[in-house]
Order: sequence, then structure tokens, then C-alpha cells
Amino acid sequence: MGNLLQTKHGIIISCDFSSIEKLVKETCLLDFILRYKIGMLITAKNSIQSVIDIIRRYSDLPIIDDH
Repeated sequence: MGNLLQTKHGIIISCDFSSIEKLVKETCLLDFILRYKIGMLITAKNSIQSVIDIIRRYSDLPIIDDH
């Protein structure tokens, strides 16, 4: 996977709202996106595994679990 604290600059997408699939689908090919962040808001409505599955459907970027 590499070093999560790499020095590459870019954007971490916060996925804390209901249209997470559309968000990931439309941003996954952008080369300046470094990671996706999920938090309590999205995982309170969905299981953490279902959120990860949605992200993994489109991207293999690292996922930050921010509770």
C-alpha cells in the first residue's frame, strides 16, 4: 500500500453524506484525489462495510475512518 503519510499533495474527499456512490464514481479517476474519508454520519445510516464496499467498487485509494 505504501506510506499513508506520503508527501504528495492532493485532496482527501469527505464522504459524509448520502450520495457517496455518485461522489466516488465521479472523483475516482482524478489524479489529485489521495484518499476517501468516512465518518460517523455516513456509517450511522449504513454499515461501515457497506460504505467501504461502495468506495471499493470504484477505487482502491486508502480510506480514512474518522470517528
